[in-house]
Amino acid sequence: MILDRLHYELTNTYIRRESLFVIADESASSSRRRRSRRNRSRFRKKQESEDSQTVFIGRHNGDSQTPLDTLIFTTTANFVFTPDARESDLVEVIYYPVEDRERGEIVLRRREYKMPVGDLDVEREDCTPERHCTDFAVYRGIRGIGFRYYTDDRFGDRFDQDEWDSTSARDEEQYNRVPRAVEITLVLESSAGTDLLFRTIVAVPAGFATGRK
Repeated sequence: MILDRLHYELTNTYIRRESLFVIADESASSSRRRRSRRNRSRFRKKQESEDSQTVFIGRHNGDSQTPLDTLIFTTTANFVFTPDARESDLVEVIYYPVEDRERGEIVLRRREYKMPVGDLDVEREDCTPERHCTDFAVYRGIRGIGFRYYTDDRFGDRFDQDEWDSTSARDEEQYNRVPRAVEITLVLESSAGTDLLFRTIVAVPAGFATGRK
């Protein structure tokens, strides 16, 4: 289920911090493991050099009943399967809805960049293997997808922020920070034609490191 994947990726949200970068452990007994870690470390260092700040951006579209939101964030939930892969566990992902006019439905898509991009322009034609990018449909026929953001230190009914931008210096509450939790609402259509709402709350551990004390 797409909510399970979002939950895993959000709980592994990455915040830009030099202390998070760890050089490969040279004491490892396996040379293959050392080579794999060195490759991932070099690629992670290149990623971090191009990503100067924390990237967590949410844009609200649609209405309260059928939101059509877009979310971009950096996560360490990438799986590296080969030791010589030119990638690390760090990826930037974008979840966004798009209308399929031929089928008359809304499709939730997921775009992934192995190198940081840091914006929400999914109309760009730069999602190519050279950009270490993939883009695919994760769910067809949705009615809506919505995200709301929470910053306080205890859960409640204060998911009152429907947008987030960690790259905007104009908002001190959000600049270089990520929310402490995200409420996700997925709206589907039942066989009877009525709306089916699936809602979950995901705690974001990185948000407790960047939020107010």
